[in-house]
Amino acid sequence: MAYQTEQQLEDNLITQLSAQGFEVVSLPDNAALLANLKKQLEKVNGIVLSDTEFTQVLGKLEKGNIFGKAKILRD
Repeated sequence: MAYQTEQQLEDNLITQLSAQGFEVVSLPDNAALLANLKKQLEKVNGIVLSDTEFTQVLGKLEKGNIFGKAKILRD
């Protein structure tokens, strides 16, 4: 198995996802990351989240491990 750096892995993944039609976005800071998360949650669920509701989502995501957080997002 050939060795690849983490950067190479990420670049390859981005290339594959772009080829499948996913949009590449630039998230230069935490505020942009949170704004994109809110936008994507609203898009997937067909709703508009108030600031209070989004704060509640973030509160739930702060607890637990990565598997628990993924379950919360799926539910």
